[in-house]
Amino acid sequence: MRTFAEARLTKQDEMAAVRRRHAAHFTEIAQDSETGLVGPDADGWIGRLEAAVADLEVALRWAQQHAEIGIGLELSADLWRWWLFSGRLAFGRDWLATFVAGADQWRDERTGRAFCAAAALAAENGDNAEAVRLALRIFEPLGLQERMAFAATMIGSAQLNLGDRAAARRSFQIAMDL
Repeated sequence: MRTFAEARLTKQDEMAAVRRRHAAHFTEIAQDSETGLVGPDADGWIGRLEAAVADLEVALRWAQQHAEIGIGLELSADLWRWWLFSGRLAFGRDWLATFVAGADQWRDERTGRAFCAAAALAAENGDNAEAVRLALRIFEPLGLQERMAFAATMIGSAQLNLGDRAAARRSFQIAMDL
């Protein structure tokens, strides 16, 4: 059925519009899941995302292939908790790296969230040096206080894991001040 529908859409030159709507739909689901995964229905969200693995990958790949950096940033940033909870750290890190690498021209909250998600997954994966590098690039140019506090907390945690207590204390103090 999927092959038949794809052939019909291709024949009618509607594939691009359908793929865009598909990516937008799964971006909305990912956006809702970010808070849903830490709410009372977390198990339901995990099941919903597990059932959508193939569709999420199709949406991410479409965004990559069509240089839809904004959609890719948003989708990959929203999925960070799921990638963490489901043990897909490497998968999530790869997708975030793909879209963050193409985000130099973007300077908005969406980009900052993607850098933050990439830093969180790097730290959880034990790559503390990369977590610090990513966290330092996040929010200062945007002036987003809450996100800057999160970044400072992320840096402090990474520094603590690296054994630099003095630097961690400074980072945690910056987070508290923000």
